[in-house]
Amino acid sequence: MGLGWNTFFGGLGVVLGKVTTFFPGRIEKLKNERQRLVQERESLLSGRADAKKSARLEWVTARVFAIDGLLASKASD
Repeated sequence: MGLGWNTFFGGLGVVLGKVTTFFPGRIEKLKNERQRLVQERESLLSGRADAKKSARLEWVTARVFAIDGLLASKASD
């Protein structure tokens, strides 16, 4: 008598549920990334401007905006 797929995936879900408690969740990762990007943006704004820094600043600002949207949508759930 073998194991069915439901038993296998059910057991896998239990194991993964226990493993994910040791690692930060998706929301926590987004918050940490946002904090690092805000700090990077502040350091880029404090320095002398050049093309490379302005391109990086544009990307950082866009990413912070995207993360804010994800966090806001998650907060409304």
